[in-house]
Amino acid sequence: MCRLQVVVVVLVLVVQVYSQGPFKEILLAVRRGMLQDCKESLGATDADVEHIINANEPENRVQKCLAHCAMKQFGVLHGRKFNKQGFASVAKLVIFLDKRKSRYVDQVADECEKIDNEDLCELGAELYMCAVTGLRKRGIQL
Repeated sequence: MCRLQVVVVVLVLVVQVYSQGPFKEILLAVRRGMLQDCKESLGATDADVEHIINANEPENRVQKCLAHCAMKQFGVLHGRKFNKQGFASVAKLVIFLDKRKSRYVDQVADECEKIDNEDLCELGAELYMCAVTGLRKRGIQL
């Protein structure tokens, strides 16, 4: 696990333990912060970032590339390979208060690891939507 992921995990856990504030807003702020480098390198707009961090389907090339970059930043994508362990770490952060739902993470990971695409932006967008859709159909909102 890279240093950035460790910092995110610790931050989310500390905030959850010591705050009764809206957890979703905290997660959005963390996601937004982690995507700043992606935003700058891709020339994405604030609207593009908001579109992706709110778990919407990418609508254009920049948003697809942003989804790819996000998947790399969160440790879900390594090169062209889906990282099941990275996905599980991120997904379980979202659901760690509801241990009953944690079994769904492996099911979604199994579905998504089959995705392959030569175009990295398309790959990132497809994996992103596989994860979002797979979690949503199991009652897990991001």
